[in-house]
Amino acid sequence: MNKCNEAFIRRLNIDFSEFDSRVYTTKDINPIVAEYEVQGEGEIKSVPLEFMYGVDKQVDIVPDYTFPKILDSYFDAEGDGYHSRSVGMLQYDENNVIDKLQGSFSSEPMVLHEVDMDKYVVSTNGMHRFLVMRLLYLSARSKCKNETELNELIKKYTIPVKSKKIDLLKTYCKYLINLFQPADCMNEYYDNVEELKNSDGTVQYRLTKILGWRRSEIIDVSEEEMQRYYQSYRYLDAEDDDNFRLTGNSVLKAFNGKIEILTDVELIEKVKKIIKNSDRKSEQLFETLREQAQRYESFNLFLQTYFSDVINLGETEVRESGPYKRH
Repeated sequence: MNKCNEAFIRRLNIDFSEFDSRVYTTKDINPIVAEYEVQGEGEIKSVPLEFMYGVDKQVDIVPDYTFPKILDSYFDAEGDGYHSRSVGMLQYDENNVIDKLQGSFSSEPMVLHEVDMDKYVVSTNGMHRFLVMRLLYLSARSKCKNETELNELIKKYTIPVKSKKIDLLKTYCKYLINLFQPADCMNEYYDNVEELKNSDGTVQYRLTKILGWRRSEIIDVSEEEMQRYYQSYRYLDAEDDDNFRLTGNSVLKAFNGKIEILTDVELIEKVKKIIKNSDRKSEQLFETLREQAQRYESFNLFLQTYFSDVINLGETEVRESGPYKRH
């Protein structure tokens, strides 16, 4: 840890052993959303630091993504502009940090994604502020003696943000489609399909995906596998109008190019039909869904509300642990 961060921690006597110092990613909190996210409308709302867990990105360069490990990646008095511009925030403490940053909440609001029920991550703006506020909040939280003190602290550390809401209904429908349709090709975009004839008279297909300049991914599949692709969907997203406003409908595109515009009600019925007709159904697959429903509260509610007639969760309850624990 560099000098300015060490001084910050030492000045405020922050003890990382007293609280969970991990900075979570979307994948940590809800991997279904991380992979199948469909964005909904944005809104300005007030969110407590209690419900802000981390960042909306994959963390590959720092496996141990905790406050002690990552502060140097954002605050360094001797670093470049990105690292030095916010070092002044390290002079704040738990009594004045919200007041000091108050002006920035309206002039440059933090942008968050709600990736599960009351679980937010920082998206495109506000990482420096989040790290300072969250660290000071967690340190103060560890010293609360009772529920009254905790509730007062949560209220104090509630700020206005721009929330880019995830459309969980469409996101989870997208996930179920990929689970139960003939082929795992949701989110796959192949730029070229070439038919190849083998010497024995059989046919195979070469799928090419352009990844970038002079970079591509090529896979060869059998005729039987290709038929599974043609029966599957590869794309689902929210529909927008000519003014780029969301209509509330979904755009569902099949591998063969067919496009369907569906309301939420129609989308749910489409997914139910896919599940009922799927040859991929198995007790193991349903057990995976039950385990996910235990872990992700919004997924549990989604399945109970819309798919209880085709997916039996039994007496499933959400397990409250780790970053999912409610206080």
